[in-house]
Amino acid sequence: MATKNGRSKKISLITPLTDPGLWPLEVQAALYARRWKIELFWDDSKTTRQMDRLSCQSPDMVHKEMEMHFFLI
Repeated sequence: MATKNGRSKKISLITPLTDPGLWPLEVQAALYARRWKIELFWDDSKTTRQMDRLSCQSPDMVHKEMEMHFFLI
């Protein structure tokens, strides 16, 4: 079913968290929503700081490159 802006109200969530006793659907949905907000925050932060493309490839160097972007702004 689509909403008025054409988006779907139903999503498919693929996860290894399969035990409904430990991970009820409401908890999984809340985790997904929280993760989505974090992703949007990072996307906005990278765009604002002109970090759309990081040049480093190793995790340590990416961390250092991000520190420099935050330091220079």
